[in-house]
Amino acid sequence: MIQIKTVEAVRFSNVFESGRTKPLLLDCESADGQSLEVVAKFAGVGECTTNSLCAEMIAARLGADLGLPVPTPVLVEWGNQFRDSITDRTGHQIVESSTPPAFGSTFFSGGFGQWNTGHKFENTAQCQMALTIFFFDALIGNPDRGINKPNLFIKGDKFLVFDHELCFKDF
Repeated sequence: MIQIKTVEAVRFSNVFESGRTKPLLLDCESADGQSLEVVAKFAGVGECTTNSLCAEMIAARLGADLGLPVPTPVLVEWGNQFRDSITDRTGHQIVESSTPPAFGSTFFSGGFGQWNTGHKFENTAQCQMALTIFFFDALIGNPDRGINKPNLFIKGDKFLVFDHELCFKDF
């Protein structure tokens, strides 16, 4: 049985203004007291729907099960007290206009940078991972990764793939 961790939003940090989904960076806590930084997407914001968030969760879990480098997916819950604590107008409106849960994924920093067309494959491991990601995108029908929008971070030989809410549309 697949277990999907549920976390509680405890502090708002930032709105990612770029992109059509306007995700939020949140500090969250799990039931066992673990703190984690989460990038959360909310249904009803921009092009995010309940279906697109479900596609995001399914693709993230499938990617993880296949050994792909995806951030850990979580479900994000929140209450009125959290919503009312957000002083950023855009962040407050996003949370206020949505109903729980939101889709979240653990936030990665620490030297990862956006893949761009200037990057060259430096070794066989990078080339193999890029091919694996390509085939994964074909499997899930992901139209949202390409030259202009790679949705791919890289750090040395490590990749990180994300942003799968447009998957499974043609199935």
